[in-house]
Amino acid sequence: MKALKALILVLVVVVVLVVGGVAALLAFVDPNDFKEQIADQVREATGRELVLEGPLELGLYPKIKLRAGPLRLGNAPGFGDEPFFAAEEIQVAVATLPLLRKGQGHPAWPQRQPGEERSRREQLGRPRRRRRGGRRGSRR
Repeated sequence: MKALKALILVLVVVVVLVVGGVAALLAFVDPNDFKEQIADQVREATGRELVLEGPLELGLYPKIKLRAGPLRLGNAPGFGDEPFFAAEEIQVAVATLPLLRKGQGHPAWPQRQPGEERSRREQLGRPRRRRRGGRRGSRR
């Protein structure tokens, strides 16, 4: 009984720490402080100029999302002054709850034992067929 109470206490502490961490992240981290770093990283990776004119917004529930706009991505050198990409608003989001659910659709992380190989049918994504009737080899 004491072990169960200790386990419940540990779980409650973990949940409180996670919720507190998310609340602190939303309260104290302003994604707009990272605009210059994002533009520098894009310039290093692509050689193009990224201009983030509008605010960056970060959301964590029910989806992890980043919203930005308006923004422009410059064209590569030698391809004119017209921007390669421009948008009034852009949003990138990942649904979090489906990542945490088990048993709905295909599992996010298939459970296999080390060294266990997938059957040819599983590799091709074909469901296993079930035989109707009696035992193998029986005739009707």
